[in-house]
Amino acid sequence: EAIADAEQFLQQQLSQAIDFAGLAQRLGMSQRSFNRRCKQALGVSPGEYLQQLRLQQARELLRDSNLAIAEIGYRVGYPDAAHFATRFRRVMAQSPSDYRKSVRGKLFKPG
Repeated sequence: EAIADAEQFLQQQLSQAIDFAGLAQRLGMSQRSFNRRCKQALGVSPGEYLQQLRLQQARELLRDSNLAIAEIGYRVGYPDAAHFATRFRRVMAQSPSDYRKSVRGKLFKPG
């Protein structure tokens, strides 16, 4: 239940800097226990889970909005556009702008 609460908190606070030690304390456990339980329940550390959430939201915004890439990065918790682009490229193997072009090409291809 505590991990489900943590998941919900991370989803709601996606764009904020997260204090994982404070979150663990709020959930009544040490940071080490919190990390271990997250890894058991989610398969990844809390930080990795947060990155997955942020990049998932970024992919949705790239696909469905006309926001600037820097704005998307900011909205999902990256205060620096270069950091966002680097993270995105590392996971998706393409830049945010290339990703946007590829998914929009699939969405709007003439039938």
